[in-house]
Amino acid sequence: MTDARARDNDVAPLQEPRTEGQRALRLVPGSLATIAGAVGVDKGTVSRWRSGEKLPTSAARSRLHATYAIEPSAWDRAPLGAARPAQAESDSTRQSDAARSTLDETLDAIDQVKKLLGDVAIAASERKGLLDNLSKLLALRSRLEEKAELLEARIVREHPRWVEIRRGLPDVLRPYPDAAAAVVAWLADLEVEA
Repeated sequence: MTDARARDNDVAPLQEPRTEGQRALRLVPGSLATIAGAVGVDKGTVSRWRSGEKLPTSAARSRLHATYAIEPSAWDRAPLGAARPAQAESDSTRQSDAARSTLDETLDAIDQVKKLLGDVAIAASERKGLLDNLSKLLALRSRLEEKAELLEARIVREHPRWVEIRRGLPDVLRPYPDAAAAVVAWLADLEVEA
């Protein structure tokens, strides 16, 4: 068999990768035999890794990392650019992107970072980066929640119906001085201008 025919046999119709490691291995240039020789396995093994039939052992993952810079934890993660899982898609259909606020997106990002941090196989540098991002996301969440509360209070305070009620309260309560004092005290507790 000629080298050209052998390389043609190396290339099979590929389905979507299941892991980031599989996706990264598919991007490595060269034939299966070349990759297999560099990693110290047979080309059938490399073919099964590329097709997703089999995952590399931890020793093979270390050799792949040393030779082709494919992180060992990449074989345990979904590929970059992969479609979201069905649950995430059903959530997104319930709430359109136009209706989602920055706070909603921030809360989703926090959940994603926490899930990634739960992976015991991630490298220390990845963990540090995730913790830095989580810290920034939590600070952003705090600021966004504070702004949302202030906005809500302003909307209520400036609502035309509330303004009308506030203006009419003194007249309605004038015959009832005890009730008027109680309402004023209650409004002061709510931090609403009476």
